[in-house]
Amino acid sequence: MSKFRYPYSMQNNKTLEIIMLSLVALGVFFLPLLETVSYWGALTVGIALIVLIMSFRRKPELIVIILFCLLIHAQWGVAEFIIQDDLNLRLLGETQLSIEKIGIAKFGDDKTLRAYGPYRHANSFGGIMVIALILWLISCSRIVTLRFLNLFSLVIVLALLFAFSRSALISLLLLSLIMSFRRDIGSRRFVFVGFVIILLIIFTPYYIDRFSDPRDMAVSERLSGYNWSFQIIKENSLWKGVGSGMYKSVLQKNLVEAGIKHSAWQIDFVHSVPLLVVAVIGLFPAITLSVILTGLIYKYISRPKFVLMLSMLPLLLLDHYLITQVAPFTFLLLLIFI
Repeated sequence: MSKFRYPYSMQNNKTLEIIMLSLVALGVFFLPLLETVSYWGALTVGIALIVLIMSFRRKPELIVIILFCLLIHAQWGVAEFIIQDDLNLRLLGETQLSIEKIGIAKFGDDKTLRAYGPYRHANSFGGIMVIALILWLISCSRIVTLRFLNLFSLVIVLALLFAFSRSALISLLLLSLIMSFRRDIGSRRFVFVGFVIILLIIFTPYYIDRFSDPRDMAVSERLSGYNWSFQIIKENSLWKGVGSGMYKSVLQKNLVEAGIKHSAWQIDFVHSVPLLVVAVIGLFPAITLSVILTGLIYKYISRPKFVLMLSMLPLLLLDHYLITQVAPFTFLLLLIFI
């Protein structure tokens, strides 16, 4: 009897691995869509994903599954930009895209729609593509299929550019600079940097249109948001902020009391993770938390991975979704723990 137990055990392990990989694939693919429907449902799935990934030992297979799902997300965004419309998958939770709809990210005289993919906003989509590229770079030494890597980098960079996110573009340029000095992946670094340069040249007219759009109030609104967040920080002690979940209500209260006219969409988190954290928990707790997290990441994450993750600083400094939205925050944790 004993000689039959080992093969049976191996078969059970293989089946369990397939089930776990399938659950990870489903979780990664549907998480951003679920977030548009149910915050708590997305949070539950996000926690389950982290637990599954931390308990799975065979990381290369796991990375391939995650990369494949993010590749589908990227193609989704590319398709949206090409047809200048959503894919009519609203039953799955896709954001409805329309030039006429207020609050949808667009630019230019022709009202060019930015790519969203399955995410809540184009900026979130662009940030996730940065995370996908970093995960791709980490995996270059583990995945030997060069054609897949080249195709993946081309589609992801294209999707990132179609998001037209300033912070994501800066992160892409910083990542390209870091990669140009990376020698352990050989000629692949030149392929990646070449893709970035060629695609930037091709889509330069779009970016000129994006950055010169006189109707684009994003920069001025963010500067106003930074000023309002500083006011909130000044009103609280160095040891205590406004508290979790209270930022928007405090912001609205301050604007009303100051007699500042504002729209409903302006009542949002400040577009900077450091400023938001300081406003919520206080200056000294934020500094302490930053030192602890930086130390842990530097100690337990490999140096090459740590250097690559530095390219995410623009995402953290110029936006908030990496800690305020479930899907981006979950993917950030996946990148750290995988």
